Amino acid sequence: MLVRLNVQWIRGRMRIFWSLFILLFLIPKKSDPYSNKKIVYLTPRIIKLIQYRQTGSFGIHIPTMYTVHGIDISRYQQKINWQKLKAVDEEGVAISFVYIKATEGIDALDPMFSTNWDECKNARLLRGAYHYFKPKKSGKEQAQFFLDKVKHLPGDLPPVIDVEERGKMPLAQFQRNLKSMIDEIEAEVGVKPVIYTSLRFYQDFIKNKFSDYPCWIANYHHPKLLFTKEKWTIWQHSDKGKVSGIIGRVDFNTFNGSMNELKQLCVK
Repeated sequence: MLVRLNVQWIRGRMRIFWSLFILLFLIPKKSDPYSNKKIVYLTPRIIKLIQYRQTGSFGIHIPTMYTVHGIDISRYQQKINWQKLKAVDEEGVAISFVYIKATEGIDALDPMFSTNWDECKNARLLRGAYHYFKPKKSGKEQAQFFLDKVKHLPGDLPPVIDVEERGKMPLAQFQRNLKSMIDEIEAEVGVKPVIYTSLRFYQDFIKNKFSDYPCWIANYHHPKLLFTKEKWTIWQHSDKGKVSGIIGRVDFNTFNGSMNELKQLCVK
């Protein structure tokens, strides 16, 4: 374990060294005609290298301009070693929050939910639950099913509604059904639920009706989330991460703010 930690520490310091080396010696510079100083021009490629880089043993590039990182899990991650997950801290990147799949539609409960929900709490990690929305099922009934299976406590993250399909129904009908689920959850839990979806789906079907709700956007393998005027809350930036305590791949996310700001969104 000590040898592994030393190797990780050395690798982290080497990445920092080479980033600084490139910054100081390899980036084009121009003389300032009004002083004796040199002006350093940071190209998009260099900015990406410094702020979006392979980090630790996660196996993916991490947007290190953000400081609060997390994962989302379901039965596909199987049995999790929560103590190993809690101990993760590589080059300043730790797992600060975990979203756990709870339900889908009106009758499907993730078989690992209860175990993951309890053990995440025991590991003292911020936890949240999410529901996969089925547009052809009643939004109100989906909310009732979700709320029956998930007992939110003060300090839990706000509920998430995972919206990935429209069901070939008229947009207005789709939005009414989603709104009925949102309203039911918000009334019961006391916080606005977060809407998870892809960047394209958000722009096409969510933004014009639900811009007042926190959004969690899936947009993979980019150094930054390509939003324009919209303010995102959580960004799922990779579906291919690796982390100690979990077998196989896992989704990686970052929060758009500080840890204190994330806690302010939690259930009161």
